[in-house]
Amino acid sequence: MHFEHVKKKFRILRHFKKTFPSHEMGSRKPEPEIYQKVLSRIRLEAGETVFIDDVDKFVRGARSVGMKAIRFRNKPQLMRDLKKLGVKV
Repeated sequence: MHFEHVKKKFRILRHFKKTFPSHEMGSRKPEPEIYQKVLSRIRLEAGETVFIDDVDKFVRGARSVGMKAIRFRNKPQLMRDLKKLGVKV
């Protein structure tokens, strides 16, 4: 029920093909298990992914399993950080 509200409130989510709500994953950020489960489902290695969040402890959680991670503060900073990682923006 909560995630349905989130999807309505944050329309940006409609641009994503897959989402991984914690209640479906059986674990929560920043527990390493949630990142590992997502990586398994998307069939990618941690180093092949970029995790973006505005919560520092969640970013640290992603890094703890080897993911590239960016703490979102604003759009210009995000664009700079993505370019530093070699992501075409």
